[in-house]
Formats: sequence, structure tokens, C-alpha cells
Amino acid sequence: MKKQISMIFTILLIIVVAIFVIMNLSSTEINFGFAKVKLPLIIVLLITLLIGALINFLLSTFGTFKNRSENKKMKNENEKMIADYEKQINDLKENVDDLNKRLRNNISKQEVGKDIDQQDSNN
Repeated sequence: MKKQISMIFTILLIIVVAIFVIMNLSSTEINFGFAKVKLPLIIVLLITLLIGALINFLLSTFGTFKNRSENKKMKNENEKMIADYEKQINDLKENVDDLNKRLRNNISKQEVGKDIDQQDSNN
């Protein structure tokens, strides 16, 4: 179905272009300041269209390269930030482990102290 619609659109476009060409066969004089050229109007229009398309292509290509450069820069910055955050997470995990060890040691010291106090009170 898509191919049929595409084919119909292409045929209609060819018909419109053919009508446009037939309507613009008259010659037109173009003055460049240093030279005058006489060409059919359709040729002048096509040359103008091609020059515009070339300018558009060049500008969009420049924009694409600029965007790629910015994206690469941002990606590098993101990777650095991720590495920094991962380091911070690891440091915090180490701190938590250290605090847990200290807490266990303090709890065991308190239990030993209670045992000693109970033995002293029994004696």
C-alpha cells in the first residue's frame, strides 16, 4: 500500500513539474554585471533551486557537526560525573562498613562490660 501511494505521489509530482516546465520555456536575460546571459526561465529556476539546496545542505552539515561536537563534549562530562558519583558511593559504602564495624565493637564491649558487672555483683 505504501509503495502504491508513493508511486501515485511520484507520478503526480512528475506531471506538475512537466506542466511547470512547459509554462516556463520562455527565455530570460540575466545580467551578472560583467556579463549577460539569456537562458530559458526553467533553467534559471532550476539553477537557483540547486544553489539554494546546496546552501541548505552546507548549513545543515555545519549544524550537524557542531551538534555532534557538543554531544561528545557532554558525553565526556557525563562520564566524568558518573565516575565521580561512583567513587563517592564507594567511599560512602566504606564509611558505612567502618561505622558498622565500630558499632559491633562497641556493642560487644558493652556486652563484655555487662558480663563483668554481673560477675562482680554476684561476688
